[in-house]
Amino acid sequence: MEKVCYTCKKSKVLEEFHKRPNGKPQSNCIPCHKNYINQHYQDNKEYYLKKSKNSSKKTRDKCNEYIKTLSCLDCGYSFKEYPSVCDFHNFENNKTKNVSNLKETSFSRFMDEANKCIPLCANCHRIRHSKINKK
Repeated sequence: MEKVCYTCKKSKVLEEFHKRPNGKPQSNCIPCHKNYINQHYQDNKEYYLKKSKNSSKKTRDKCNEYIKTLSCLDCGYSFKEYPSVCDFHNFENNKTKNVSNLKETSFSRFMDEANKCIPLCANCHRIRHSKINKK
């Protein structure tokens, strides 16, 4: 079965159209829709960059608020005042990403990785790793 693309006016098979949630094909074929999306982004780039920056800041702030509730498991130092000195030590080697790099992405991904780790202050974290490397 075929359909005519609203933008390029070419007759194409239905597989060349994305499906809507109701199962019907979209008006534009996949290449035309991709061009529209790319052009829309270029025309509104400042808006999307600002939106991304705001979203990253909100996620980073939420992650830091969580870190402020933690303290070092070795020495007991509270991260309330300086959350940036908190390191997440993964002792099972099952991490997929570095926890500190996930502060810019999403809080749920941050928490998934943080839950695989123990919070340590920077000094205690270095001490643990120096002990591991001496073995």
